[in-house]
Amino acid sequence: MAVWLTEYSKRRGEPARTGVTAEERTTNPVVNPEFLAQVGRVVDDYLGIQSALAADDAAKAATAAKDTLATLASVDMELVTGDDHVAWMERAEALKSALSKVAQADGLETSRAAFAQLSEQMMAAAKRFGSSAGPLYQFKCPMAFDGRGAIWLQGRKGGV
Repeated sequence: MAVWLTEYSKRRGEPARTGVTAEERTTNPVVNPEFLAQVGRVVDDYLGIQSALAADDAAKAATAAKDTLATLASVDMELVTGDDHVAWMERAEALKSALSKVAQADGLETSRAAFAQLSEQMMAAAKRFGSSAGPLYQFKCPMAFDGRGAIWLQGRKGGV
């Protein structure tokens, strides 16, 4: 059973929702809107992977992961500066690695395990930068992976 935990909003600067510290908001409270739009497209693609796995379709998830890799590569990191630039470079590399694992997975269980890693990276990006993709909801299934649990993002509050 999934439980709604957290909502991440469009703008970094809304302390009750984004999970960004007050110090981060003070040093750079606004992220370039075009950058947010590009990150929003990555999030939209991620949600396609989530939807495919919710439908037990590993092949569709792999195809969506490949598409997401291309979308990720199109994000212009020059649109952010300073600490945000460095943070995005690190996050983008981690997202690329996790997406590659989903794209290369050889079955549903392998896909879901790789997606769990991808979801952790996507949540970190959403906390740091927000997204123009609309509200994101963090879900948790405590029974996944033999009781270790798994977390992921969805674009709606309702269950999978």
